[in-house]
Amino acid sequence: MDGHPPATPRRNPTAFDLPAWGLGAATLAGFAGGWHWLLDLASHFRWYYLLAALVWYAVTSRRRSRLATACLVVSVAANAVAIMPYWLPSGGGPGTGEPLDIVLLNLHVSNPDKTHALAYLRQRAADVAVLVEVDHAWADALGELESLYPYRVVEPRRDPFGIAVLSRLPLEEPRVLELAGGSPAIIVRLPRGKEGCLLVATHPLAPVSGDWSARRDAQLAAMGELAAAEARPVIVAGDLNA
Repeated sequence: MDGHPPATPRRNPTAFDLPAWGLGAATLAGFAGGWHWLLDLASHFRWYYLLAALVWYAVTSRRRSRLATACLVVSVAANAVAIMPYWLPSGGGPGTGEPLDIVLLNLHVSNPDKTHALAYLRQRAADVAVLVEVDHAWADALGELESLYPYRVVEPRRDPFGIAVLSRLPLEEPRVLELAGGSPAIIVRLPRGKEGCLLVATHPLAPVSGDWSARRDAQLAAMGELAAAEARPVIVAGDLNA
Protein backbone atom coordinates (compact mmCIF):
# COMPACT_ATOMS: atom_id res chain seq x y z
CA MET A 1 0.00 0.00 0.00
CA ASP A 2 1.31 3.45 -0.90
CA GLY A 3 -0.60 5.34 1.82
CA HIS A 4 -2.78 7.31 -0.61
CA PRO A 5 -6.58 7.10 -0.26
CA PRO A 6 -8.30 5.24 -3.06
CA ALA A 7 -9.49 7.45 -5.90
CA THR A 8 -13.18 8.21 -6.00
CA PRO A 9 -14.62 6.35 -8.96
CA ARG A 10 -16.04 8.56 -11.66
CA ARG A 11 -19.80 8.23 -11.81
CA ASN A 12 -21.19 7.55 -15.27
CA PRO A 13 -24.17 9.63 -16.42
CA THR A 14 -27.54 8.16 -15.58
CA ALA A 15 -31.16 9.00 -16.21
CA PHE A 16 -31.07 11.01 -12.97
CA ASP A 17 -28.69 13.47 -14.63
CA LEU A 18 -30.94 14.40 -17.55
CA PRO A 19 -33.37 16.66 -15.61
CA ALA A 20 -30.41 18.40 -13.96
CA TRP A 21 -28.81 19.09 -17.33
CA GLY A 22 -32.13 20.32 -18.68
CA LEU A 23 -32.64 22.70 -15.76
CA GLY A 24 -29.12 24.05 -16.19
CA ALA A 25 -29.62 24.59 -19.91
CA ALA A 26 -33.02 26.26 -19.44
CA THR A 27 -31.61 28.54 -16.74
CA LEU A 28 -28.75 29.68 -18.96
CA ALA A 29 -31.12 30.15 -21.91
CA GLY A 30 -33.24 32.48 -19.80
CA PHE A 31 -30.26 34.81 -19.43
CA ALA A 32 -29.44 34.74 -23.15
CA GLY A 33 -32.64 36.30 -24.45
CA GLY A 34 -30.70 39.17 -25.96
CA TRP A 35 -29.31 36.78 -28.56
CA HIS A 36 -32.63 35.41 -29.81
CA TRP A 37 -36.29 35.82 -28.89
CA LEU A 38 -36.81 32.07 -28.49
CA LEU A 39 -34.17 31.96 -25.75
CA ASP A 40 -35.95 34.80 -23.96
CA LEU A 41 -39.04 32.61 -23.55
CA ALA A 42 -37.04 30.51 -21.08
CA SER A 43 -36.81 33.51 -18.73
CA HIS A 44 -40.54 33.25 -17.90
CA PHE A 45 -40.18 30.15 -15.71
CA ARG A 46 -37.44 30.97 -13.18
CA TRP A 47 -39.61 30.12 -10.16
CA TYR A 48 -40.20 26.67 -11.65
CA TYR A 49 -36.50 26.14 -12.37
CA LEU A 50 -35.59 27.14 -8.81
CA LEU A 51 -38.14 24.86 -7.16
CA ALA A 52 -37.47 21.94 -9.51
CA ALA A 53 -33.71 22.21 -8.96
CA LEU A 54 -34.13 22.22 -5.18
CA VAL A 55 -36.42 19.18 -5.29
CA TRP A 56 -34.21 17.26 -7.72
CA TYR A 57 -31.10 18.06 -5.66
CA ALA A 58 -32.74 16.49 -2.61
CA VAL A 59 -34.20 13.48 -4.44
CA THR A 60 -31.00 12.50 -6.27
CA SER A 61 -28.49 13.12 -3.48
CA ARG A 62 -26.25 10.10 -4.31
CA ARG A 63 -27.41 9.21 -7.80
CA ARG A 64 -26.15 12.12 -9.89
CA SER A 65 -22.83 12.98 -11.49
CA ARG A 66 -20.65 15.97 -10.62
CA LEU A 67 -21.79 17.75 -13.78
CA ALA A 68 -25.42 17.23 -12.83
CA THR A 69 -24.70 18.58 -9.34
CA ALA A 70 -23.05 21.64 -10.85
CA CYS A 71 -26.07 22.21 -13.11
CA LEU A 72 -28.44 22.07 -10.15
CA VAL A 73 -26.30 24.42 -8.07
CA VAL A 74 -26.12 26.90 -10.95
CA SER A 75 -29.90 26.64 -11.47
CA VAL A 76 -30.63 27.35 -7.81
CA ALA A 77 -28.12 30.18 -7.44
CA ALA A 78 -28.79 31.98 -10.73
CA ASN A 79 -32.57 31.85 -10.47
CA ALA A 80 -32.58 32.86 -6.80
CA VAL A 81 -30.39 35.89 -7.56
CA ALA A 82 -32.73 36.89 -10.42
CA ILE A 83 -35.97 36.45 -8.46
CA MET A 84 -35.32 37.42 -4.85
CA PRO A 85 -34.88 41.20 -5.34
CA TYR A 86 -38.54 41.36 -6.36
CA TRP A 87 -39.59 39.84 -3.04
CA LEU A 88 -37.25 41.70 -0.71
CA PRO A 89 -38.35 44.96 0.93
CA SER A 90 -37.45 48.05 -1.08
CA GLY A 91 -36.96 51.63 -0.02
CA GLY A 92 -39.58 53.53 1.92
CA GLY A 93 -41.36 51.20 4.27
CA PRO A 94 -44.75 51.30 5.97
CA GLY A 95 -46.30 54.65 6.72
CA THR A 96 -44.43 56.63 4.07
CA GLY A 97 -47.47 57.23 1.85
CA GLU A 98 -51.23 56.97 1.55
CA PRO A 99 -52.29 53.38 0.75
CA LEU A 100 -53.54 52.65 -2.76
CA ASP A 101 -55.25 49.35 -3.53
CA ILE A 102 -55.01 48.26 -7.19
CA VAL A 103 -56.29 45.03 -8.71
CA LEU A 104 -55.17 43.76 -12.12
CA LEU A 105 -57.31 41.28 -14.02
CA ASN A 106 -56.91 39.70 -17.44
CA LEU A 107 -60.53 39.16 -18.48
CA HIS A 108 -59.65 36.90 -21.44
CA VAL A 109 -61.38 38.29 -24.49
CA SER A 110 -62.98 34.95 -25.44
CA ASN A 111 -64.36 34.25 -21.96
CA PRO A 112 -68.17 34.08 -22.30
CA ASP A 113 -68.77 34.04 -18.52
CA LYS A 114 -68.88 37.64 -17.33
CA THR A 115 -70.54 36.96 -13.96
CA HIS A 116 -67.56 35.59 -12.05
CA ALA A 117 -65.22 38.44 -12.99
CA LEU A 118 -67.84 41.06 -12.14
CA ALA A 119 -68.56 39.37 -8.81
CA TYR A 120 -64.85 39.30 -8.00
CA LEU A 121 -64.44 43.00 -8.77
CA ARG A 122 -67.45 43.84 -6.58
CA GLN A 123 -66.12 41.73 -3.71
CA ARG A 124 -62.57 43.04 -4.08
CA ALA A 125 -63.71 46.69 -4.21
CA ALA A 126 -60.19 47.96 -4.84
CA ASP A 127 -59.47 51.66 -5.30
CA VAL A 128 -58.53 51.04 -8.93
CA ALA A 129 -59.10 48.10 -11.29
CA VAL A 130 -56.85 47.67 -14.32
CA LEU A 131 -58.48 45.31 -16.82
CA VAL A 132 -56.94 43.91 -19.99
CA GLU A 133 -58.37 41.98 -22.96
CA VAL A 134 -61.44 44.20 -23.00
CA ASP A 135 -63.59 43.88 -26.11
CA HIS A 136 -66.94 45.62 -26.68
CA ALA A 137 -68.89 42.84 -24.94
CA TRP A 138 -66.70 43.18 -21.86
CA ALA A 139 -67.00 46.97 -22.02
CA ASP A 140 -70.80 46.65 -21.94
CA ALA A 141 -70.64 44.18 -19.03
CA LEU A 142 -68.36 46.49 -17.02
CA GLY A 143 -71.13 49.07 -17.13
CA GLU A 144 -72.77 47.10 -14.30
CA LEU A 145 -69.98 48.29 -11.98
CA GLU A 146 -70.56 52.00 -12.57
CA SER A 147 -71.92 52.61 -9.06
CA LEU A 148 -68.82 51.05 -7.50
CA TYR A 149 -66.33 52.50 -10.00
CA PRO A 150 -67.79 55.82 -11.19
CA TYR A 151 -64.55 56.97 -12.83
CA ARG A 152 -63.36 55.06 -15.86
CA VAL A 153 -61.36 55.07 -19.06
CA VAL A 154 -62.34 52.20 -21.37
CA GLU A 155 -60.62 51.45 -24.67
CA PRO A 156 -62.26 48.30 -26.11
CA ARG A 157 -60.89 46.53 -29.18
CA ARG A 158 -61.74 43.53 -31.31
CA ASP A 159 -58.36 41.93 -30.60
CA PRO A 160 -57.05 40.90 -27.12
CA PHE A 161 -55.45 44.30 -26.49
CA GLY A 162 -58.39 46.37 -25.35
CA ILE A 163 -57.85 47.88 -21.91
CA ALA A 164 -59.78 49.66 -19.17
CA VAL A 165 -59.15 51.49 -15.91
CA LEU A 166 -62.04 51.63 -13.44
CA SER A 167 -61.62 53.72 -10.32
CA ARG A 168 -63.30 54.85 -7.14
CA LEU A 169 -60.94 57.82 -7.21
CA PRO A 170 -61.05 60.63 -9.78
CA LEU A 171 -58.96 59.90 -12.85
CA GLU A 172 -57.17 63.08 -13.80
CA GLU A 173 -55.40 63.93 -17.06
CA PRO A 174 -56.53 60.69 -18.79
CA ARG A 175 -54.70 59.75 -21.98
CA VAL A 176 -54.84 56.75 -24.28
CA LEU A 177 -51.55 56.30 -26.10
CA GLU A 178 -50.13 53.77 -28.49
CA LEU A 179 -46.59 53.38 -27.27
CA ALA A 180 -43.79 52.01 -29.44
CA GLY A 181 -45.13 48.44 -29.40
CA GLY A 182 -48.46 49.28 -31.00
CA SER A 183 -50.96 48.23 -28.31
CA PRO A 184 -52.75 50.96 -26.33
CA ALA A 185 -51.80 52.17 -22.88
CA ILE A 186 -53.99 54.21 -20.54
CA ILE A 187 -52.18 56.88 -18.55
CA VAL A 188 -53.97 58.69 -15.72
CA ARG A 189 -53.07 60.75 -12.70
CA LEU A 190 -54.38 59.49 -9.35
CA PRO A 191 -54.89 61.85 -6.38
CA ARG A 192 -52.31 60.40 -4.01
CA GLY A 193 -49.68 62.52 -2.30
CA LYS A 194 -49.03 66.22 -2.90
CA GLU A 195 -48.71 65.97 -6.67
CA GLY A 196 -50.54 62.71 -7.25
CA CYS A 197 -49.08 59.64 -8.89
CA LEU A 198 -49.11 58.45 -12.47
CA LEU A 199 -50.73 55.11 -13.37
CA VAL A 200 -49.70 53.44 -16.63
CA ALA A 201 -52.02 50.57 -17.57
CA THR A 202 -50.74 48.51 -20.46
CA HIS A 203 -50.77 45.13 -22.21
CA PRO A 204 -47.79 44.65 -24.55
CA LEU A 205 -47.85 42.03 -27.28
CA ALA A 206 -47.11 38.42 -26.37
CA PRO A 207 -43.63 37.20 -27.41
CA VAL A 208 -44.90 34.56 -29.85
CA SER A 209 -42.69 35.61 -32.77
CA GLY A 210 -39.55 37.61 -33.40
CA ASP A 211 -41.57 40.63 -34.56
CA TRP A 212 -43.96 40.59 -31.60
CA SER A 213 -41.08 40.09 -29.17
CA ALA A 214 -39.31 43.14 -30.59
CA ARG A 215 -42.50 45.20 -30.38
CA ARG A 216 -43.11 44.07 -26.80
CA ASP A 217 -39.56 45.06 -25.86
CA ALA A 218 -40.00 48.43 -27.56
CA GLN A 219 -43.16 49.10 -25.56
CA LEU A 220 -41.53 48.09 -22.28
CA ALA A 221 -38.60 50.39 -23.10
CA ALA A 222 -40.98 53.23 -23.92
CA MET A 223 -42.71 52.78 -20.55
CA GLY A 224 -39.33 52.89 -18.84
CA GLU A 225 -38.47 56.14 -20.58
CA LEU A 226 -41.85 57.60 -19.66
CA ALA A 227 -41.39 56.65 -16.00
CA ALA A 228 -37.81 57.97 -15.89
CA ALA A 229 -38.92 61.36 -17.25
CA GLU A 230 -41.75 61.69 -14.70
CA ALA A 231 -41.10 63.57 -11.46
CA ARG A 232 -44.15 62.05 -9.75
CA PRO A 233 -44.31 58.46 -8.54
CA VAL A 234 -45.23 56.04 -11.34
CA ILE A 235 -47.13 52.76 -11.11
CA VAL A 236 -47.09 50.40 -14.09
CA ALA A 237 -49.86 47.78 -14.05
CA GLY A 238 -50.82 45.29 -16.70
CA ASP A 239 -50.25 41.93 -18.26
CA LEU A 240 -46.68 42.66 -19.39
CA ASN A 241 -46.16 39.32 -21.14
CA ALA A 242 -42.75 39.10 -19.51
